[in-house]
Amino acid sequence: APPSARQSRRQKRPRIQRYIKSTYKLKRDINTHKCVDVYLKNGKVIKLNGFLDTGNNMIDPITKKVVVIVNSKKIFNEFKDLYYLVPYNTIEGSGLMKCIVPKFIYVSDIGKVNNVVIGYTSQEFKIEGVNCLLNNLLKGE
Repeated sequence: APPSARQSRRQKRPRIQRYIKSTYKLKRDINTHKCVDVYLKNGKVIKLNGFLDTGNNMIDPITKKVVVIVNSKKIFNEFKDLYYLVPYNTIEGSGLMKCIVPKFIYVSDIGKVNNVVIGYTSQEFKIEGVNCLLNNLLKGE
């Protein structure tokens, strides 16, 4: 093939590779990013942006409910005195997390989830736009 045809093919490859990478990223984001509605027992609904976190397998050892972690104070301002503590372990250490029991949550592409508690952390999540880490065990629901 003439040199110009070879150059043309080389120029197309990076474009195709970028397209494949961006399609893969979009598919991954669609599968892991979820809209979450938390229905509280006082009748309020709080909307969150969730991320299906494969590293979050936290379960309340007493109730055996899965723990969804939020860093939104909106929920916990409503229930300052109605939380209970759930033990957790991470790579960085262990501790007790403040948790409340919602009426239920609704997660896009998963549906209504009843067997859940909401845990609060003051740490910012490193995923842009996310204020809720969904439990990995919700994938099977």
